[in-house]
Amino acid sequence: MIIPAAPLLVLCSALIFGIGISVGWPNYIALSLFYIVIIFGVAVLIIQSILSKAVSVGVGYIASLTMCNHVGILLGFSIGLGPDYMLWPDDTIDHHLPNAIAFSEWLSGIGTLEIFTDNPFAKVYISNMWVGIFFYVFGTYPVVSGFAMLLIKLIAVALIYYAAFNFLKDKSVASIAAIIYGLLPTLTFYTLQFYKDFFIHFLVALVLFIISKSIKRQKYAIFLVLPLGAMFVERFYLLVMICVTLVLYYWSQSGKVGLKISIFVLGGGASLAVLDYYFAGQGIIELIITIQEFEAAQNESIDATPTTYIALDLFRSAFTPFFNFYKLNSYSHLDSILIFGGFIHQLTMIFYFKGLWVARKDRVIILNYAFLFLIVILALIMPYAGRARDSLYPLVSLFAAIGISSVWGRKRIIDRLPSA
Repeated sequence: MIIPAAPLLVLCSALIFGIGISVGWPNYIALSLFYIVIIFGVAVLIIQSILSKAVSVGVGYIASLTMCNHVGILLGFSIGLGPDYMLWPDDTIDHHLPNAIAFSEWLSGIGTLEIFTDNPFAKVYISNMWVGIFFYVFGTYPVVSGFAMLLIKLIAVALIYYAAFNFLKDKSVASIAAIIYGLLPTLTFYTLQFYKDFFIHFLVALVLFIISKSIKRQKYAIFLVLPLGAMFVERFYLLVMICVTLVLYYWSQSGKVGLKISIFVLGGGASLAVLDYYFAGQGIIELIITIQEFEAAQNESIDATPTTYIALDLFRSAFTPFFNFYKLNSYSHLDSILIFGGFIHQLTMIFYFKGLWVARKDRVIILNYAFLFLIVILALIMPYAGRARDSLYPLVSLFAAIGISSVWGRKRIIDRLPSA
């Protein structure tokens, strides 16, 4: 049976992949395809077993799969003496790595630290501080940042599982949602390289978990201030979208006019405060110019440039990365999993939209407005930016799990939604 063997199978395939790309094995295309097929096959067989009720897997088992996946690649990287840039890309070296090192030195008492500067876009992120703690304890190495991020990802896996269970009271859907997030190759790529996305996923998963707990006890909603406060530092524009979504969600739940007004004022005030902090003194025209300059800076290749067809760019922003032949020669290290991993992401997005259709009449659908806002904005600015879109993947995982469960002939998921 696949269930007992799956963690070992994932570990071995990830280890082989990690060693191969680290030593520069020439046929990296076959290597990445091998890894993708094994991971996808394991996930499909486990999900199939769950939906047929042959097995019931818990969050601990899914966390072990996630850990084996990451540990295998990191161990392979260490054995193969992989180059630092495999886990520390240019973005990391320019910003995240110096911040994490500065924080570790501050902990050591040999440096000063300025978390917030006059430039709101130049600051030390909480995710940098987290990795900096590990640098302080274990030293400044790519594998150390990898394990620091893995611990946060395991917490995110658990939060997604329990959020899905709280919403649906269905362990099968909860397990599928956690498996999607834990094993999806494109997410593996962005949570192994030292970006801040691993921490943003955790914050989004925490938001979902708190909302799921507030269904029965609305007082739990007060705890949203914790992940939203951290989001203010990590990715401000996402905070604005989430605030708007939360206003709409809790507005729909409240029957008291006073509470509705309070929710509107609180959410709207928070959004305006965030925008004022990051764009203080800028009018609408200046803000538009800033966005246009950002778009020009971010779109330097032909397949990255937004088109004049918004429908096409909406499609690209939802389903990127795509398979392109130039990637066969350009993606030769860890990023080689994006060559074929994009197909699994695209399949996940199809099930996500199926999940939206299943839940279309329930107010839980409102939670997706933040994601849809993000898709539209990315379509207008940088539709190729899969990493920016993946900020909300915990939500995508949840609704993709609903879509998968509904297609496989289980009892209508909508019947178990909290407000059905």
